[in-house]
This record gives sequence, structure tokens and C-alpha cells, in this order.
Amino acid sequence: VGNLWSCTPTGKGLKRHTHHEDFYARHPATDGRRVVYHAGADLFVFDPVTNSSARIEMEYDSPRTQRQRKFVDPAKYLDSFEPHPQGHLLALGTRGKCFTMGNWEGPVLQHGDADAARRRLTRWLNDGKRVVVVSDADGEETLEIHTTDGFAKTTHLSGLGIGRVIDMRVHPKADQIALSNHRNELLLVDLKSRKTRVLDKSAWSQIAGFDWSPDGRWIAYSCALSQHTSAIQIGRAHV
Repeated sequence: VGNLWSCTPTGKGLKRHTHHEDFYARHPATDGRRVVYHAGADLFVFDPVTNSSARIEMEYDSPRTQRQRKFVDPAKYLDSFEPHPQGHLLALGTRGKCFTMGNWEGPVLQHGDADAARRRLTRWLNDGKRVVVVSDADGEETLEIHTTDGFAKTTHLSGLGIGRVIDMRVHPKADQIALSNHRNELLLVDLKSRKTRVLDKSAWSQIAGFDWSPDGRWIAYSCALSQHTSAIQIGRAHV
């Protein structure tokens, strides 16, 4: 744990290559011959030919104030979080990236390209093996489905026309989601058929506070009826 390891594509032949005891080896990248990674505040390069790792010496020319340690309040950068259906994992959205992690132990896994798009509103699907996120990889917001083990290819649901998503809830039993957007709409999206349906639209404000019934047949939501009044309404949930 916390070091560079390798194995065959079938998962056999597990072998440890580094021996860091103070900090985890994180974010490895390779040019096909060597692997660069960081541990603590230092960069290291691993050479598979010699099976050895060496610290990369660097010179910092930035002002001293910019090189000082910075203690960041995580709450300022946390966009969303949601527990796994079984409660032992978390799905997180922070600084435009999607992560899953264990509650008490295990690695933090990032899903999706490191910097190619902004991803937010990470939500677990009901099988507990996939998450759905809002992504702007196409230049406009759409949905992506990522497997948490990273083995399957990302499913990119383009052309949905969902607008700027405000909030999102997953169907309790099926691969469907309900979402609200900047057009004051409440949409239902079937992730398998890629069909959408406008359940309701307010002429006054964004639809908020919506959720599924336990059996997934209905959605309850708050809808503005005028500039000063709103009502809790129930809609039949089918695409």
C-alpha cells in the first residue's frame, strides 16, 4: 500500500517496486520507459530496467511566499458528496473532478480524464459499481457513466439537451435519473435508452427539493406557482 506495484493484465504476478514508508506514491505518469510520481512534496522517477527509484532535484524560482505551505479548508472546494448504497464508500466531486474513496481506508480513485473536462454532481447508480456525473467535455453539459473499478470504458451520453444542471437524483431501482436545470425544468432521463422527458417547468423559479418515492413510481418536488408562492407537487415518473 502506498507504493508502485505492477501485475499482468490478468491480475497475476503482483510485484512491489518502491519502498516509501513516510508518504504514499501518488499520480504516476509514464513516457513508456520510466515512471514519474510524487511522494510527499518530492518528485521521483522509477526505472523498470534497474528496478530503482530516485528523487528528482528541482530548483524553485518563485517567491518565498508562494513556496510556503498552504493549509486549505476542504469544505471550500467540495462540490458534492454521496455515500455508497451500502454505506462503505463515498463519491465526491471537488474542483471539477470526480472521486470515490473508502470511509476509513483504501485509495482515493479519480474517474475521468485528469483535466479534459469539468465534472460535478457525482451520484452512485444502484448497482454500487458505477457513478453518473455531469460533464462539459462536449462544450455543453451532458452525462457520463464511470465504473468505479476503472476497467470498463466511460459511457458518454451526448446530445441529451439537459441544459445547465442544478441538481440530480438517481432512481431507487432503475438506471434513470431526475434532474433540474437552469431552464426551471424537471427532467427525467433514461440512461439505457438515452431518452428524456420534461416532467414539469416553472415560469417563476428553479425547481428544487425533489426526490423519488421508495418504489420509483413518483417524484415529489417544490415548484413555484407565482413570484411569491410555491407548492409541493407529485409527478408520475416514467420516461
